[in-house]
Amino acid sequence: MNPMRKRSLWSLVISAALLSLSCNLLTAGSAPPATPTPTLVPAGGGPAPTSVPPEGELCTDYALDISYQQTTSIEDVQMEVRYEGRIPLKADSPQPPASLHGEASLPVTGNGHAGDCSLVTSGSMDYVLSGQLALDEEGKPVLQLHADLTASIQVSSPNCGAFGGTPLPVPESFDFTMPYEDGYVYEWPLNQPYTEGTASWTLDILCEE
Repeated sequence: MNPMRKRSLWSLVISAALLSLSCNLLTAGSAPPATPTPTLVPAGGGPAPTSVPPEGELCTDYALDISYQQTTSIEDVQMEVRYEGRIPLKADSPQPPASLHGEASLPVTGNGHAGDCSLVTSGSMDYVLSGQLALDEEGKPVLQLHADLTASIQVSSPNCGAFGGTPLPVPESFDFTMPYEDGYVYEWPLNQPYTEGTASWTLDILCEE
């Protein structure tokens, strides 16, 4: 194959991989439904957490620990994109209903290859969370959250130059609800053509021992 045509094909594949990140964000964002059946992972390997009764004051400081990893493989192109980090959340009152807000910029990294060209992925995933600490229909506390995400990602090659064009903005927004349970985890697979990976969000109630 003509080298220029091959490089153009690689660029298309890489652009498709970044587009799949956008699709996975949408899939990931819609994955936790209002009444989910997620994978529940107890914090610290102990017993599974139980609902905290809404008696007295609740915690006002929380965090969501985010983990995302995506691998794309097609022909002689393979690339991995990953990011992880913590999004702090603050409630304006210890009594439901209370407003919640949090934001963070998580660095995106990755590597791979397109034939003999090494690939390096860089950029950021910016989260803005809003919502409220509320009580569900059974009177149990929950965190009702709205997430706005914007990604800016670029792929380059140390030995072959730029790939994938200019940084790709990926705006998404979605709603989800998490029980007021320290260590509660949403975990789900990412499935797109030629792409696989995993994503998880873990709730940390910071005033819980």
